[in-house]
Order: sequence, then structure tokens, then C-alpha cells
Amino acid sequence: MEKDKWPVLVFHLAFVFIFVGGAITRYISFEGTMHIREGETSNEIITDKNFLKIQIEEKGDVLNYQDIPYLMSPLHKDLTATYDFHGKEVKVIAKEYIQRKKDSLVAEPNGKEYLHLVSTGNTGRQNIYIKPGETKSINGTLVTFNRAIDGAVEFRNDGGKLSIKTPVDASYMTMATQATGTTKKDEFQPLALRSLYTINELKLVVPEGLKKEDLSLLKETERKI
Repeated sequence: MEKDKWPVLVFHLAFVFIFVGGAITRYISFEGTMHIREGETSNEIITDKNFLKIQIEEKGDVLNYQDIPYLMSPLHKDLTATYDFHGKEVKVIAKEYIQRKKDSLVAEPNGKEYLHLVSTGNTGRQNIYIKPGETKSINGTLVTFNRAIDGAVEFRNDGGKLSIKTPVDASYMTMATQATGTTKKDEFQPLALRSLYTINELKLVVPEGLKKEDLSLLKETERKI
């Protein structure tokens, strides 16, 4: 090859290497965020991927399974997965995808009684609705309504009177009066409405009493007021 052709060859080979490098980056590398404070070191990266988290619970026995990288969208919602729960096969199937889903209660005289909780955390305000006999995980803590589970925050309805039992000694503050109080570990006591309960890292408020309503799943833009 003539020497005056070398620059042309190198120029075109550069494009080949750029293409190969881009392909390797696309299919092998990963992206994330690393927080490094001044004067410190870190070996942890927070991934940018979205994960599907699966937790199966039965009679207080809870198993967490490996997170699945999965991003649902209107065109990508046909998820199926199978898990083994102490020898039992549990199949998970995505039935429907609702963008920016928000739970909303609609007044219904013949509906079920729901306990409305408000939680605050890193993601901001979160509304949670629990029906009798149900358990939900809120910021990593199990919360139940009319269901006994060791280590969970339990709410109970005794003839229309709500009570709470915390797995640790906790505190609360009534927002209207700024009055404070405490709860004793594993002891039921009357629930203070519109009060901020601090239970380890969990913060909960029950803004109102029980109501008979139907739970609807709506887009955030469709949320009923």
C-alpha cells in the first residue's frame, strides 16, 4: 500500500473502532451514580436501571427474591416469572400497566372498610390503603390491619375504635396541638388520628377513621379529588 494512502486507512479504521467501542458500551457496560464526598473513597455505584422487586409472604414468613431488571411501558408489559416458595410454585403475571398509577378511594356505602395511611420518605408523600386482613410493606417495614404478624406494625379495629401496636418503643406527635406521646413495644394502645408516628425509620400518619369505599387504580392525571 502506498504511503500516501495510510492516512485514509487510519481515518476509516477510526470509525470502525468507534463503532465497535459503542457496541461494547451498549451491551456490556452499565451506568449509575457514584457519590463521593470530599476526602472520602467509595466502591458503590447506584444503578440507573429499574428493577422489579418480588416479596412473598405467608403467615408472617417472608422471602425476598433477586431483583429483576425490568422496565414496564405501554409496549413492554408482558411480564411472567415463576418463584419457589418453600416448595410451592408461585407465578407472577403482569395483568395491566397503568402509567403513574395512584390508588384512589371512591365513596361506596357497600364497599370495604379501608385504613388510610400516609407515609413520608425519600420518595415524598405516599398514600397507602389497607383493608382488614391485609399486609403491606412500607419502606421495608411490614404494616398490617386486623392481622397479627410478629415484628410488624399492627393496626386493629375493636368495634370501631382503632388501636396500634409497634414492634419497638416508638413516639408520635399530634400535628394540630404539637402534643407528643409514646408507644410501648408489643402493646396495643388507642390510635391518635392525625398524628405523626415515628417507628424506627418509618413515619406514618392516619389522617382519618375507617371508611367504606372502593379502591380504584388511576393515572396520576386522572386522580379524583
